[in-house]
Amino acid sequence: MALSIPILRGRAFEEQDRNPGEEVAILSQSLAARLFPNESPLGKRVDGTVVGIAADVNNNGLSVKADAEYYFVRKHSTEGRFQNQMPPYGWRKASVVVRSSMNSQAVANLLRAQIAALDPLLP
Repeated sequence: MALSIPILRGRAFEEQDRNPGEEVAILSQSLAARLFPNESPLGKRVDGTVVGIAADVNNNGLSVKADAEYYFVRKHSTEGRFQNQMPPYGWRKASVVVRSSMNSQAVANLLRAQIAALDPLLP
């Protein structure tokens, strides 16, 4: 995985998880403990079947306690979890993280070109 967030229990996402109809989630360690105290969250349902528990990460800086987080995999289909991204349902955002041995500027240029090919209005 690009971010190297360790999976503490269960598994990471797999390619078949991208198929329509497969709804799986990975919970952060703190969210798993909050939602399922004193029991294993693996196999439980929270907007998807929990397949893994990831280590907590500090997305808001090192001086702030790690937030509880959950992860869903992007689907091959345009239907489903991310289809309602415009009002009245609310704005949602997506991030792309890439790990490469290539020069970072070259990778950035390639990604910008691919995104522009999909939709020239995307930032």
